[in-house]
Amino acid sequence: MRAIAQHYPNLEGIFITAGAQGCTYGLYNHYGQFPAFVVDVEDTTGAGDGFLAGFLYQMLTQPTVMDHSQDSDDQIRQTILYANAVGALTTTRWGAIAAQPTHAEVQAFLDDQSPDAWPRLVDRMLDSPHYGERWARHWLDVVRFGESNGFEYAEPRDNF
Repeated sequence: MRAIAQHYPNLEGIFITAGAQGCTYGLYNHYGQFPAFVVDVEDTTGAGDGFLAGFLYQMLTQPTVMDHSQDSDDQIRQTILYANAVGALTTTRWGAIAAQPTHAEVQAFLDDQSPDAWPRLVDRMLDSPHYGERWARHWLDVVRFGESNGFEYAEPRDNF
């Protein structure tokens, strides 16, 4: 990380996200590493975008993070931790756009230190109507459900 920073002295930040290996960062001469959150991964599409979205959200809502003239190591660590959590939570749902967690979901995930935090999060997601919508689409595709016999024949199809 420091070698990259020395090679490119004009860079203010470097982030290396490595999935299950966590993330390493260098921001304003503050360097660190976070382990990955242990989550049940459904789809890794959009995890890096989620990390970046979480980082940008923190930068925009916590403008003092940008003020690197003061000692802000704790604030930078909290910013990267938040971004790391967004990236992890993104992997728990299918698809890059629908998977982006809300700020409230990320904060609840970070604040919940109880041993059953992860199972309760999974239960909340399974209770979501969006979970059923996603699987309904899958099973309709599996049984090749269609309202017609295709555009070539355009006749109604009896599905019963």
